[in-house]
Amino acid sequence: MKEKIEEKTPVMEENFVIRFQKFFEKNMKMITICGGAIVVIAGFLCLRSFVFTPNAQKSAVKDGFYAENYFISGIDNNNPEDLQKALDGDGKHPGFKKLIDKHSGGLFHSTPDVVNTYRYYAGISALRLGKFDEAIKYLDDYDGEEYYTAAIKFMAEADAYVEKGNNKKALELYVKSAETNSNDITSPAALFKAGMCCLALNDNEGAMKHFTTIKTKYPQSLEYNTIDYYIGIAEAK
Repeated sequence: MKEKIEEKTPVMEENFVIRFQKFFEKNMKMITICGGAIVVIAGFLCLRSFVFTPNAQKSAVKDGFYAENYFISGIDNNNPEDLQKALDGDGKHPGFKKLIDKHSGGLFHSTPDVVNTYRYYAGISALRLGKFDEAIKYLDDYDGEEYYTAAIKFMAEADAYVEKGNNKKALELYVKSAETNSNDITSPAALFKAGMCCLALNDNEGAMKHFTTIKTKYPQSLEYNTIDYYIGIAEAK
C-alpha cells in the first residue's frame, strides 16, 4: 500500500510564512549585524586582492631594484662585494634580508611571489659568500616555481650541506634536485654531485648508479664528456 503523500495546503503555507516572519522579527538585529559583517568582510577581501596587494607588490619590486642589480652583477662578475650588498644592502638601499622582512605581507596585503624570489636570491647570495646556514635557511623557505630554479634550489641547498660536512643530507637533496623537472642541464649536474657524495660516503654502488644514469640518460650534457672517468673511479674503489 502506497503511503499517502501529504499535500501542502494554503493554511500550512500561511503558517510557515507567519513563523518565518516572527523568527525574522525576533532575530532581526542579529541578522542585520551578520549581514553587515559579511558585506564588510567581502569588501575588505576585494580591497586586499585588487588594491592593497597589487600596490604592495609594486612597492616590493621598486624597493628591490638595487638589490637585484647587485645580485646580477655579483653573479655575472663573481664579485663578492656586490653579493654582500645584495644580501645586506649598501647603506642607502635595503638588501634581500630587509626586503624579505619588510614585504612578507600581513593582514592588509600579500606579496608571496616577490618575496619568494627574494628568498631565492638571498639563498644563492649567502651560498656564494660562504654563509651556509643563511643559505640553507633562505633556500629552504623558497618555494621553487620556475622550471630551473625549482631544481637549483635543492642543488644549492645541498652544496651548503656539503660545505658543512653533511654529505648524507646533501646526497638526499642532490637526488631530489635531479628528479625535479628533469632536464639536460640541472639533472646531470645534480646526479654528478650525488655520485661524488656517494664516493665520499664510500658508497661505490650508489656512485655507479648516478654516474651510469648520466651516461645512459643525458648524452647531451656537459657531464657526459667525462663521466667514463668517474665511472672508472667508482669501479676501482
